[in-house]
Amino acid sequence: KDNIFLPRLNNLSKDSVNEWLQTIARSVFILVFGLLLIFFIPNAHSSLSLGFTKTYLVIVGVSLTLVLLALSILRRGLVRFSLPLALGLFWLFALMSLASSLLSDDKLDSIYGNNFEVQTAGFFILMATVMTTGMILGRSKSTFSKFMMVFGFTTIILLLIQICRLIFGPTFLSFGVFTTNTSSWLGGFNDLALFSGLIIIVLLILFQGATLPRLGKVVLTTVIILSLVVLAVINFSFVWYLLSGFSLLMLLYLLSKDTWLSSSEEKNPLSVASLGVTALVVMVSFIFIIGGSS
Repeated sequence: KDNIFLPRLNNLSKDSVNEWLQTIARSVFILVFGLLLIFFIPNAHSSLSLGFTKTYLVIVGVSLTLVLLALSILRRGLVRFSLPLALGLFWLFALMSLASSLLSDDKLDSIYGNNFEVQTAGFFILMATVMTTGMILGRSKSTFSKFMMVFGFTTIILLLIQICRLIFGPTFLSFGVFTTNTSSWLGGFNDLALFSGLIIIVLLILFQGATLPRLGKVVLTTVIILSLVVLAVINFSFVWYLLSGFSLLMLLYLLSKDTWLSSSEEKNPLSVASLGVTALVVMVSFIFIIGGSS
């Protein structure tokens, strides 16, 4: 058979073994990145950093996923692959970083570092591989929905654990790794604050762009409130400025989208829940910005 390069593996001929291999590959990929937030190795702080344990999980998970995809391609005898511009540019950047590392005096430190730090060439190659694998597997809506369910579940667990640690002290659920007052399951407090801010921004977009049942809106609102509580304790001013600007623009958009930004024939009813949650984020953000500057 002829090989045609394009990553839409699920649009090819149906085969039970092929579909079984792809299903396992998708499940492994979803579980690895869905559970990445709360993954760590207990009592490994002295020998392995928290960041490396998460990177190690990604390496193992992506390698297993690629092996399963390779078996799927071998079974089918046909592969389709396309290279989007953004992915191609990132691969070019990663390969240039690798070439620069190979030409440096300390090749091992440039490629690997101490524990696969984010500024090493090996980490860039890993990220390019993750992007490629995600593009191959993430074309279907069901795969994206399953990933968001697992990721949302682990996000709620992470936020609840961090709030409990703030209440009961750093010894609560430390597992011999998170022993300091500013440690979190993502690293430091600043990492947790950036993650919480990113979660709020993503959920505000989902509130506006997705059609959600009442239970879905309750869950998203709960996660946003938990994220705001974590941010309020950490009080990272950069995240508050970012949130205030984004949420204010979102609020102005919600108030004007069915009047100024659409014709009379295309008017959609304004979601009270979306407007209320966005207004809450705006209010809390400005309270902490004003309080921090006074």
